[in-house]
Amino acid sequence: MSLRQKTVCGVCLVTTFCVFSASVARAQGDKPELITDRPDQTESSSVVPRGLWQFELGWVFGEGTSGAEDLKVNQVPSSLLRVGLLDRLELRFGWNGMQVQSLGNTRSRGAGDAQIGAKVALWNQNGVLPKTALLLGTSIPSGSRQFSTQRTDPGIRLLMSSDLTETFSLGWNLGTVWETTEEAADKDTFPRGVYTVALGISALEKTGFFVEFFGDTALNGRSRAVNNLDGGLTHLIRPNVQLDFAVGKGLSSESLDWFLTAGVSFRLPY
Repeated sequence: MSLRQKTVCGVCLVTTFCVFSASVARAQGDKPELITDRPDQTESSSVVPRGLWQFELGWVFGEGTSGAEDLKVNQVPSSLLRVGLLDRLELRFGWNGMQVQSLGNTRSRGAGDAQIGAKVALWNQNGVLPKTALLLGTSIPSGSRQFSTQRTDPGIRLLMSSDLTETFSLGWNLGTVWETTEEAADKDTFPRGVYTVALGISALEKTGFFVEFFGDTALNGRSRAVNNLDGGLTHLIRPNVQLDFAVGKGLSSESLDWFLTAGVSFRLPY
């Protein structure tokens, strides 16, 4: 059996376990608030309640330059399944979706890599102490060659958030991801520091807004920082269904010039 087949079998076993766990553990009491990890880049410090499945799907489009050539990227569907396994633990299964990239007159198309991970709630907000969770995960080299690193690239993030008032909240992440790059047929994996901060605004009963700064930088000094600014909104059309939209701009030469994303999230059972 090949390495990829073993990886797929392992993911299937984990998924089967999640199905069994979710089927025997159902959330009790009032329906909890739907809190998603999209469309911003700041992952929430909340976990999906035990026994519930949360699907977060989206489309990403962006334009920029690479060297002297125009670059366009298209990704759909950006997918994340979050399964509430325990009161303080969720399992996560992601996929970068189908990728279409145009660089000058060259057009590439293929599947992106998958991801697997877990989020652990550590403690709730207590005065100035923010609500905090830990996110662990890794990519699975399952995509098309031109859109896959062909390696497992792990990552770790500390997720923090604080309710400032009834209207304003602040969320921020700090972490490290390992990223594989290829130069002259030689692959290397290097750590990058990840940082995000997002201001949330609950202006309306079913609609929220946010503005965010996020980026990453090489921890070995081999490349420049990639910094971005974005903003957007979320809107609940049902207690368990949310639509979202965001638009952003790159702040450094390594970033896309601009990008936008739109998506839908829903939770089962209702």
